[in-house]
Amino acid sequence: MEEKDFAFVEQVMDQKGILPEEMLAYLRKKYPFKIVYEGMLGSWKPIPDKKPLGVICEDYLVTLHDSPVPMTWRRAMAYCENFTVEGIPATAGDKSFFSKIILNREQDGLSNLLIRLGGDGLRFDRSLWCENEFDKDQAVYYNRCLFCDLGLASKHKLLYVRPVFNLKRAVFASGRFKI
Repeated sequence: MEEKDFAFVEQVMDQKGILPEEMLAYLRKKYPFKIVYEGMLGSWKPIPDKKPLGVICEDYLVTLHDSPVPMTWRRAMAYCENFTVEGIPATAGDKSFFSKIILNREQDGLSNLLIRLGGDGLRFDRSLWCENEFDKDQAVYYNRCLFCDLGLASKHKLLYVRPVFNLKRAVFASGRFKI
């Protein structure tokens, strides 16, 4: 969010920190992605002294970084399981998640916001593993390089992975987290 937008938000916010519905609608249109901070706090505006964890796109929390190195599919799945927030393991994202990313008109806005938060944007020169297996030897990957499409590759191929969290899964839908 630009500094002038924050100043304007502060002016129209009431004493309890509540924004009028018109302002919320404006912010959601201009900034379609909610940021999630440590403690699983979601906000469209910065939360001082809180570290950003990722950005909500559709029903998923997209973390800030891809894996540091490319890896096989099995290693990528283990990497995501070991990537936790509030004790909850991430996944590599399923076909549904990547289909939503492909169809999202705000894909570049998501990428830019991830970068502004200190993360990695969605790169055109990088393919990412999905959690979906095709068979015992092949798995699905997301290819943003040419046509933003899903493809199949040998599980031994070395690709990057982006840990994500499905917010519709029971642990998030339970209401324990205020995002």
